[in-house]
Amino acid sequence: MRTDIFGLAPRQQDMFGESQGSLDTMMTEDEIRAELQEVIDLLRASDSMPWETRQMLRICNMFPDIASKLPDDESAKLLGLFENEMQRLRRAAA
Repeated sequence: MRTDIFGLAPRQQDMFGESQGSLDTMMTEDEIRAELQEVIDLLRASDSMPWETRQMLRICNMFPDIASKLPDDESAKLLGLFENEMQRLRRAAA
């Protein structure tokens, strides 16, 4: 079973049940953009951290690298939105 780009949620397998390769060959920019936006939307809709600590650390480590697959200006914007929402939820937990 394949997972999303963060290794968390199940993804639909290809018709042969095989991996598609690296992130660069596996997903288009539109798919990467959509997955990153889903994470941001989830954070915006949350009053507390939506993941266990281990998952949160994984996403925090991977988000910048995945965002870097997009054009620089878009990557910076999405990363800024992600960081703002993470800070908001960390403050709420304190």
